[in-house]
Amino acid sequence: MKILQRSVCLLFAVWVGCSSGAAQDRVVIRGGTVIDVRDGRRIPNAVIVLQGDRIESVASGGAVPSGGTVLDATGKFIIPGLIDSHVHYTDWSPELFLNYGNTTVIDLGNDHDWILAQKDGIERGVIPGPRMLISTTVIDGPPESEGYFERPYVRIVKNSEEAVNVVRSEIAAGKLDSVKVYAGLTPDMLRAIVREAEKANLPVIGHFNDVRVVAEVGAKGVEHMDPVDNALVDRPAWQEAQKKVRRGYRIPEAAFMDFAKVPAIIDLMVKNGLYLNPTVRVGFTGDRALREKGFPYQDFDLLINDWRLRYAPLGFRLGVLKEQQEIGVWHWADLSQYEQDMYHQGYVNTLRFLKMFAEAGGKLYAGTDGGSMCTAGLCLHQEMELLAEAGIKPLTVLQSGTINAAELMRVQDRIGTLEKGKVADVLILDADPLQDIRNTKKIWKVISRGRVLDGQYHADFENPLPNKTFVDTSHFF
Repeated sequence: MKILQRSVCLLFAVWVGCSSGAAQDRVVIRGGTVIDVRDGRRIPNAVIVLQGDRIESVASGGAVPSGGTVLDATGKFIIPGLIDSHVHYTDWSPELFLNYGNTTVIDLGNDHDWILAQKDGIERGVIPGPRMLISTTVIDGPPESEGYFERPYVRIVKNSEEAVNVVRSEIAAGKLDSVKVYAGLTPDMLRAIVREAEKANLPVIGHFNDVRVVAEVGAKGVEHMDPVDNALVDRPAWQEAQKKVRRGYRIPEAAFMDFAKVPAIIDLMVKNGLYLNPTVRVGFTGDRALREKGFPYQDFDLLINDWRLRYAPLGFRLGVLKEQQEIGVWHWADLSQYEQDMYHQGYVNTLRFLKMFAEAGGKLYAGTDGGSMCTAGLCLHQEMELLAEAGIKPLTVLQSGTINAAELMRVQDRIGTLEKGKVADVLILDADPLQDIRNTKKIWKVISRGRVLDGQYHADFENPLPNKTFVDTSHFF
């Protein structure tokens, strides 16, 4: 065991460019502009002192302490490390997440034993990877319930007592950060789960049939737009439109969003403190707007043209590119103009809703389904770009990838902002993200747990704890 641990530590040391996986003793960042993501305030000519894996101080000007590594960030912009709030982590994705500044990821569905071990190894510094927050095994209702469909890594419960027992047993068994649920649960089951989760100070996050149910039962994290769409759809108009499309093609409910209902739904969500992760990037993967933005080319350039990433499974790399040309199971060009237009209308209505939600004080948190449904690391930047496309202010978008996610997960005392005592996860940019959110991709340096990473991909990268569980990639092929 000790030999294995030493081998893992050696691999990690080579990968991060420092010894034994430990944080560098002291790192000083001077001359850059710190962006306070709480209010957008800029701190010019900042001096940030990192000691070990913590932030020791953040100040404007002042003397630069002696000793340690000094980074001259003059002319650059400094923000907290980003948080991808919805991933399905893979053993080959650490470099992708970190090199794109995703210093924290929230895993919401995986082989449970493996992800617990992966998180433990990362925390102990013997496995490379971003800070990881994880959920329980996903909890769902019985197959005959509304909203159920078969998925991997799910525990089925038949009543509230079983639901509570699952939550208790998983909390007792490992270090968890949230409870993940699916849409097959009844309101009574959800209420029981929320009560039990609150005893451990864990948020309940997941898929729901209707956002009004989320508010009623006291859950907090709404994954995807489906529960919002179901609350707002003009169902008769949607049903009539379905008669005009080919068998098997489903028009997004968002295409028939009734905006007369929107103010009341937004008010309900804001008053009940709901956080919304819209996952626009994966929700509208095949839409022409994403192609026009060049997203397929960005993924192609990274996954295919960079030979150092050939350790990423070929099926995934080709599958991501394939899905960007598809709507449902059809290539977008094979659909009628009406079918394409209805899909695009769903995208347009979704962005319109998100702008209204944000302007009303609604809390967005950015997540991607990264690692399984889109390219880890890069996908979060694409998601934030789409939020900005909706007309949401860059600061609000930046908050969705930092402080809002930390608040939802109840870890804002540790991550999400650059403040004394918080963990030393820092992203240094070549351009101002408050001028253009796409500047978050213009990365100069990534610092994770006080370590300055080299920002490179390594063709010989191998996770020392690979996931041997079969992964269904049928959504790709």
